[in-house]
Amino acid sequence: MRRILVGICAILVAVLATHAQNVGFEVASVKRAHPVADAEGLTSSGVETPSPGRLEARNCNLVELIEFAYSTKDYLVSGPEWIRSKEPTFDISAKAPPDTPKRVVRRMLQSLLADRFELVIRHETKVMPTYELVVAKGGAKLSKPNSTTEPEGWTFSQGGRVTGHKVDMKGLADRLTREIGRPVIDMTGVQETFDFTLEFSNGGENDPRPPILTAVQEQLGLKLNAAQHPVPILVIDHASKVAKEN
Repeated sequence: MRRILVGICAILVAVLATHAQNVGFEVASVKRAHPVADAEGLTSSGVETPSPGRLEARNCNLVELIEFAYSTKDYLVSGPEWIRSKEPTFDISAKAPPDTPKRVVRRMLQSLLADRFELVIRHETKVMPTYELVVAKGGAKLSKPNSTTEPEGWTFSQGGRVTGHKVDMKGLADRLTREIGRPVIDMTGVQETFDFTLEFSNGGENDPRPPILTAVQEQLGLKLNAAQHPVPILVIDHASKVAKEN
């Protein structure tokens, strides 16, 4: 009996794995983008899910699409130089059932990239420069969450100012990773959630604010120590510049 149950479980696992690999959008349009520059000669790009089950990508290069599909960052993707260029870029409009969770939409985009761009990737671990986030001498300077009705665990960044509400240390490390462009690993041991505001120079000549590493220590009582750590990355073995369009 036990062998039979084990066999049934193995079959179910295989069926579920096959279903996960084959999951796809009900309808998907992929087209070469023809962006129009604004008055300053700039173009915008991005991937969003404007409503449940919908995905819209505008003027995105391949690495931007991979970032969304695999919930990763640009510097954690290794591949040919053209995947980061602004030529070619693509527009994608795709639809799934409205009750489809965002994580499944991401997996659907993975399948779409494999189909339309012949994308083949593998996972590797690479030792690379990181920062370790630790508590600075004198202790952390973190505010207890306030009683507002704003959603928990959000961060917002604009012009060298980052704010967060009911954020845990992993959430702060993730935000710092985005701001610095290098993996930040939480080693503080802090378990509580907190509110924070961080002001730092965004590179302007007359910006009086401190660099972000200094700001983190002075304003949050935390410290970023340079280190080296093994980090999971995505390696592109094959990708086509010409997508299969509709």
